[in-house]
This record gives sequence, C-alpha cells and structure tokens, in this order.
Amino acid sequence: MEKESAEFGSKKEVRARVRARLRQLSSAYIRECSENLLPLVGRMIQSKEETLNVCLYAPMRDELDFMPLVRSFPQHCYYFPCTDEGQQLVFYRVKDTVEDLCLGHHKFREPRKGVHRLDPSEAHLILVPGLAFTMAGDRLGRGGGYYDRFLKLCPGALTLGVAMQEQILPSLPVEKHDQRVQHVLVPGRETGFDW
Repeated sequence: MEKESAEFGSKKEVRARVRARLRQLSSAYIRECSENLLPLVGRMIQSKEETLNVCLYAPMRDELDFMPLVRSFPQHCYYFPCTDEGQQLVFYRVKDTVEDLCLGHHKFREPRKGVHRLDPSEAHLILVPGLAFTMAGDRLGRGGGYYDRFLKLCPGALTLGVAMQEQILPSLPVEKHDQRVQHVLVPGRETGFDW
C-alpha cells in the first residue's frame, strides 16, 4: 500500500504537480541544466582507468540529456534502456546515438535490439531519470516501476538520480518496493561524494 507524504499527498497527486511544473520549463532551460551537470559526470567517468559500463537514457522533452557522454568519452561502454517482452527494463549497448537508437513502442528513443545486452550485475554507473527526487535519494518515477525492478538487480552499481531544481521535493510518498538512488545530482548544488 502506498504511503502518503503528509506535505504532498499520493504519488498520483505528486506526479500531476511535478508534470505541471515541468511543462512550464523551456527547452533552453532544460538544455542549460544538462550542460551544467555534463562536466561533473564527465569528470567522474574520466577518473576511472578501467572501461566502465554506463547506463544512460534517451531523454524525453522534460528530462536532462547526458547523451553527449557517448561521443566525449568513447573509451567506456554505454547502455540505453528499453522493455523486453515481459515488460522488464533491459539495457543494450549503444555506440552511436544516431545510428543505434530508434523510436520505440513507448514513443521514446530506445536501442535497436540485437546489440549487446547488459548483464545488470555488470553495471558500474546508472544515471537514473525520474519525475521527482528528494536529496536523500527517494525517487518518484513515471509509474511503471521499471527502474525500481532494474536497480534491485544492480547492487554493485553507483546510482545517480539526475534532476533539475524543480524536481526536488522535501519528501515523497514511498512504498516498500521503491528503490533509492545513492546520490542526486542537481545543477548548482555541490555534491560531496567519492567514487
């Protein structure tokens, strides 16, 4: 059963409020927020000598864009999500964000099937989108539970929620199955963690 945050109500109510906020944001502002966080994530992955398995996503209109990492740091392996026949989130290798991504049945870009599929236990870094986050790592997704199920399979990965200031709330309604992210990256907020 869903627990309600006293301040914000049910998940459905919070999703509606956050979606309304996000509709107010310009594409230029979202791009600026993405560009603010890209160098931070770039420094993180550049600091590792070994080849990393990095899970990204093709952004929707109201999500931050980290796809430039694929071109900027080609020494690492990048994986993008889609759903399989059982409606589970799976990640496939993408080397070229133009050639290797196509419009999927959920109407967002996803990797072409047939390329290398990631074993979740081999993920090193996962950039996790969401509608809302708390700075403590609670996350509210879009309602399918896809990332919650996937993150449970990746105990060794560093999980980073990525959000704009408008997506940060003091508390969120959470359920037992909801998976926290380890850190939340927000433009303009200093982060204090080592990897």
